[in-house]
Amino acid sequence: MAQLATLRLAMASADRQVQEYLLFRGMTDTLKTLNQEASNDRACEFQVDKVVETLLKHLTSHEYERMMSLWLFLTDNFVSKLGHGPSGAVEHLELSLERFYLVNAIQNGRRDKVLEFFEAHAIRVRESNEW
Repeated sequence: MAQLATLRLAMASADRQVQEYLLFRGMTDTLKTLNQEASNDRACEFQVDKVVETLLKHLTSHEYERMMSLWLFLTDNFVSKLGHGPSGAVEHLELSLERFYLVNAIQNGRRDKVLEFFEAHAIRVRESNEW
């Protein structure tokens, strides 16, 4: 836990230094872009509650591509560092996330999103024993 706090402080310090440099150089458009992108930080500064909140926001907003993009970012950058041990659990979580997306779409009357999902993933779903 102490390492995580140290990492957050280091990241915040690096962000401030980059912002000061850009301001010093008069690169205000670049500074605006940096601040805007930092506010949309997909890693959410390693705050699990923010990551879960963002995933659920995409899910409940029926934004499948954004939800899965964040999920793949997390698995590629964090889960993959854990080795092969949790890969089965990660695959199960991904499947559960997709199922939850579909259930939420159905419950909210978003038939278009359900059809969109199956049009894009019908072959994968049909060939999977998990579905």
